[in-house]
Amino acid sequence: MKKFFKKVTTVALVMAMAFSLGIVKQSEAKSKDSVEKIKISNSSDFKDLQTGDTEKIKYKITYAKGLSAKEKSKVSAVKFESKDKSIAKVNSKGVVTAVAPGKTKITVTSKANKDAKASMTVEVSSDNEMIFKYSNLYYVVPDGTPFPYTIKKDDKDAFGHEFDIKTNFGGKMSGFNFAVLDPETEIITSVATVDASTGTITVNKYDVAFIEASYKKDEDVGDSMTLYILTQAQFDALKEAGEIDDEPENTFDDGDGDEDGPGGDEDTDESEDEFTPDD
Repeated sequence: MKKFFKKVTTVALVMAMAFSLGIVKQSEAKSKDSVEKIKISNSSDFKDLQTGDTEKIKYKITYAKGLSAKEKSKVSAVKFESKDKSIAKVNSKGVVTAVAPGKTKITVTSKANKDAKASMTVEVSSDNEMIFKYSNLYYVVPDGTPFPYTIKKDDKDAFGHEFDIKTNFGGKMSGFNFAVLDPETEIITSVATVDASTGTITVNKYDVAFIEASYKKDEDVGDSMTLYILTQAQFDALKEAGEIDDEPENTFDDGDGDEDGPGGDEDTDESEDEFTPDD
C-alpha cells in the first residue's frame, strides 16, 4: 500500500511539474509573440554629438494586435547597450552620453522578445581640437644636467608655464599618438620623446622639437606645439634679441569659450507605442 501511495505521489508531482512547465513555456511564448518589433525614432539626433553631450533615445514598440494597455505594460521593458562605451555610453533610461570622438553602435532590445531590437550609429566629434596647453614652450635645462632628462609634471618653462599636456577627454592620454619632428625637415627626430600613456616629455639634448599629437579614433582631432630646449644663456640671448614672445600663445580651451587655460509614452496607433525614457 505504501509503495502504491508513493508511486501515485511521484506521478502526481511529475504531472504537476510538467503542467507548471507548460504554463511557463506558454507564458514565455505569449510574451515573445506580444512584441513584434522596435524602431528608434530619433536616430538622426545622434549623428553629430559633441563630447559631453547627452541625448535621450526615443523608440517605438510594435505590439501584437489586440493587446490591452495592461498587457502592453507587462512586456514594454527594454535594454540599452553600447558597443564601445569609450565613445558613447547609455544608461538604463536610454540617455546617451558622448564620451570621445568616434563612432559606435547602440542597440535597444526588448526584454520580452530578444529578436525584437533596433540599432543606430552614434557619431561623436569634438568642439575643442586642442590638446596642448601652449603652442610654444621654452624649457631651460640647467648646465651640467645629464641627458636624457624627463620633464617633471610640476616643472615650468622659462615663462613659468606648466608642462602638463591637457586633453579634452578626462586626461586619458592612452588614446593619442605622438610624433616628435624636426621643425624644418618634419622628419622624426630623437630630440625628445613623449610617453603616450602619461603625456610625459623626455628631452635628449639642447635643440628644438616639433611635437604633434592626434587622437587614435579620430585623426582630425589633434594639435601641435614647439618645444625649445635651451641653456639659460641661449634663452637670455633669444629674449634680448626679441626673437621670442614674453608669453607663449595659449591655445587651450577649457570649454567656457575663453582661451584662458585650463519621457512620457505616446500611443501612435492601436498596436504601436513611442517611448521617451523618463528622467
